[in-house]
Amino acid sequence: LKMKNKYKKVKLHLYLPCKDQSAKWHNSDKEMYNKIIKEADKVVYVSENYTPFCMAERNRALVDNSSLCIAYCTQPKGGTAYTVGYAMDNDLEVINIAQLIENKEI
Repeated sequence: LKMKNKYKKVKLHLYLPCKDQSAKWHNSDKEMYNKIIKEADKVVYVSENYTPFCMAERNRALVDNSSLCIAYCTQPKGGTAYTVGYAMDNDLEVINIAQLIENKEI
């Protein structure tokens, strides 16, 4: 949100797994989540309710609607690794911040 306020060309598009994602969260986390949603330029829910596949569907939607993938991926398996692989399979440029930090490039 700070970047969005500082740089007017920055837009915040949220691709969220389901509308009830925050149902079991602590109130303080829900408040922050709702504040972010209110300040977003676009909000897309991949599923009305939680399903076993909604997180993976959200990750694919992120890639399918992007021209660049900026990630923080430290593990060879899991949701982030899958999403980075999916981005690469779809010819998106991938910038892995974790690798840049590890290589002392940033």
